[in-house]
Amino acid sequence: MKAWAGLAVLLVAFSGCLAESSRPCDDCVMEPPAIESVVRPFYLKPGHVLAEEHPASDAPQRVATGDFWVRYETGQPQPTFFSEALNESLVVENATVRFWFTTDGVVPRAGNFAEWDAWFGTDVSMSAVVAMNGPDVVQRGQVYELQAEIGLPSGGFVLEPGERFALMLRPVMLQSQANEIYLLVDAEATPSVLELKVRSRPAGEATLVPITTTFSGTLPAPAYVEAVSGRPPSTLTTGLHPFHVPASAQKVDVVLTGSILLGGKDLDLVVLDAAGEQVAQSVTPYATEHARAHRENLEGKAFGTWTARVNNWLGVGATYTLVVTLWVPEGEAALATGSGA
Repeated sequence: MKAWAGLAVLLVAFSGCLAESSRPCDDCVMEPPAIESVVRPFYLKPGHVLAEEHPASDAPQRVATGDFWVRYETGQPQPTFFSEALNESLVVENATVRFWFTTDGVVPRAGNFAEWDAWFGTDVSMSAVVAMNGPDVVQRGQVYELQAEIGLPSGGFVLEPGERFALMLRPVMLQSQANEIYLLVDAEATPSVLELKVRSRPAGEATLVPITTTFSGTLPAPAYVEAVSGRPPSTLTTGLHPFHVPASAQKVDVVLTGSILLGGKDLDLVVLDAAGEQVAQSVTPYATEHARAHRENLEGKAFGTWTARVNNWLGVGATYTLVVTLWVPEGEAALATGSGA
């Protein structure tokens, strides 16, 4: 009988421990559930569309890339494919492009130039890029395949609600080369695709307010000449614009709008933190650039005096306006000070 009584005492004590452990803990910190990443394919479609519908046709559709140099010198759009507008915010952790192409002419590789450039971004900020080399000569009627991972900024590329993400594919050729290059899309044999590894992005808790600073500049000479000759950048080709970024900043937007009198309509933009490390860039073949960094890209960066660097790559007589916008929590706007120049 005593043994049974002892066992009953132990059971009561054990049940009390369980009750204690099941009570909510006032001092506990609840970890948010992990957000899983998924890989989503977006196929290139006629009409310069990106869609998740898998190709079902046997016959590839041809999308002309057009004349590279005419587009470049006149600032016309390069071949770019767009998604539908997003209804949520996403973080892109990885972007891989795979595509097929052919030609109606004979196209040798353009010397030291990459054969193809691929940009990833949004309809306003194409800031991730990769250069790809292919065969030395592209023969008439032959089909070629290229694949590459597009380099994304540290922390991933953030897509905001309402934005369309975009893929620009540009064959790089010399002025004397044929321009009869066609992308092959929307077929089972040539399922040209942009694969994105993404995760959902929860909204921040703080209300953010914008602080804007405007700069302007003139760059009369092209930086390309300095680059090929090994000379350092000069004030004739490169503009440097410092601005203050506090540690409370949640987003940095830098928008460059320029015009060029002669030559290639191409300005480039790089944003450096207080330690001189690159935070963001926009180096498209246009005179308008948009570099940005969200809170995911700002982790581990050196806050303080940052620099926006503008390059006139291949034109003569460039003028531009640079608008820097910091997004900071409401009530901390006084910390984000700067002056235009």
